[in-house]
Amino acid sequence: MAAADPTVSIVFFLILTLAYSIFKYYTKSPKTIQLWTIIYFLILIVVQFFINVGLTKEICGFEQYGVALQQTIIPWVFVFGLLNILLMVFPNWLNPFSNTIGYLFASITGVNGFLKGILKDRKTLDLGPKQAEMITAINNVYDDKSLLINSMTTTNAPLWWESMKNGGLLKPGVGVEQFVQLEQYIKMKTIISEFIWFALTGMLVTSISYNNMVNSGCTQSAEEMQKRHNEYVENEKKIQEAQGQKEQIVYKSYD
Repeated sequence: MAAADPTVSIVFFLILTLAYSIFKYYTKSPKTIQLWTIIYFLILIVVQFFINVGLTKEICGFEQYGVALQQTIIPWVFVFGLLNILLMVFPNWLNPFSNTIGYLFASITGVNGFLKGILKDRKTLDLGPKQAEMITAINNVYDDKSLLINSMTTTNAPLWWESMKNGGLLKPGVGVEQFVQLEQYIKMKTIISEFIWFALTGMLVTSISYNNMVNSGCTQSAEEMQKRHNEYVENEKKIQEAQGQKEQIVYKSYD
């Protein structure tokens, strides 16, 4: 059995997923994002299949297309695909990574300064009777802006924006342009969380696929056995022909 490992599969998956995440972040149109998603999954399945074919050859010395196809379709479609469905059904699963690592990246790229730039100074706030009851919550937001950005999702961001606007928390002149910037920060947090989920699940799927291929054994079909026999006969024939040519060489000596 030849030495083989799933490193190539994992590295390819991580690079492809990173590229997909970047394209998704910079794409505005939902339809285009759907197109990127379809392309991402097609490339993932096709390339993983050929990588698995190569792994079966390293393991057994010959390609096992049936095993490679089985260990590509089942883990990637039913495990990785199921994760995508669950993240759509339960978007709150994104929060642990979105509100930690995602927020870290948003903070590095300036989200706290951005929020400070659009929110009024708390000393200048003119709170009405109803808003006065929210003074503690408002103070918490001003003291720790992560509470505000981590409460927002790509779904509820418009509602939060309207609430801040109607509540008089936004500075004069703050409008659509700033809201688009805010959406990008929220989108960044979400996509980073998705990437982490994808990376963890993808590495698990790759390990499952590889272990199953190792444990599946090496079985040859009748066609494969005949093919390998023909190759052996052909090689033997070439060796014999080469030996015959050597025996026909005549050596001459010159005095």
